[in-house]
Amino acid sequence: MFLEDFNNGLNIGEIANRYNCDPNTVSKALRKAGYNTRRGCQNNASKSRIPVAQYTMDGKFLQNFDSYWSAAAWIIENKYTTSTNQNQVHNNISGAARQIGYRKSAYGFKWKLLE
Repeated sequence: MFLEDFNNGLNIGEIANRYNCDPNTVSKALRKAGYNTRRGCQNNASKSRIPVAQYTMDGKFLQNFDSYWSAAAWIIENKYTTSTNQNQVHNNISGAARQIGYRKSAYGFKWKLLE
């Protein structure tokens, strides 16, 4: 639940208020999921949003995401990976969408940029 709120642009304090918990609890949960929560660092939700489309391996359209970050969160939440590091998942999806090097797919899906 914290991940979705953080991806939607809420900061740690706002999330803590929403769930009536300590900001440190929110921060620890976000860090465990691979988010950088240090002061002065850019919030993942505010990073440039590059829309991406998800396809089956045989090319059938599945869904659009407004950013690599939201696609990565979806992959983690739906357990298409055992990783909880959203940065790593983001990078793999980005590489597949841009077809950088050998990577043509990620997490059993093809990805295409929507720019």
